[in-house]
Amino acid sequence: MLTVPQLIDMALKSCAGFDCYRGPQGRVRFAKDQNSLVKAIMRFGYVCHQRGWDFDAAEIVTPIMNVIRSVKDREKEIRIYLPIYLERAIDMHVRMKAEEYNACAKSKKIVVSVVTRAIHGTTKVEAIREPSHTELCAAAYGDRKHVIRQNLKRAKAAPRKIEQPMLL
Repeated sequence: MLTVPQLIDMALKSCAGFDCYRGPQGRVRFAKDQNSLVKAIMRFGYVCHQRGWDFDAAEIVTPIMNVIRSVKDREKEIRIYLPIYLERAIDMHVRMKAEEYNACAKSKKIVVSVVTRAIHGTTKVEAIREPSHTELCAAAYGDRKHVIRQNLKRAKAAPRKIEQPMLL
């Protein structure tokens, strides 16, 4: 079974293949962009979680990888920061396929409700529920968003060296 960290690793490896991340300077840029790329990848889980859809990592890996491939195909045309473009592309993909994802999520909920009703007749036990993969993706998206904001605040707060003009 595929886990969320494995999903992130697969997607990041695919993102490392972008032309802008090749070569020595590209690797440095990739290292700097890694948090933003993870945030963009986790946008899928965040949007699904907002809409009440619950998917496993194995179910969302294919759509995420397809979006990354389509962005790679259009890489030469991209004029904005790549992670932001990727995040918007994932957002648009989910909106365009919303009916399919909604139907899939509803069919899963029907199975869960049947199982819940079957278990409900047995003795009551408070179960500790682990978060779903979609919830983990949504949490990772929020965490990355927070980290990126903190880094921007630190960069703005850092004292800047001002060159003193020549006096003579």
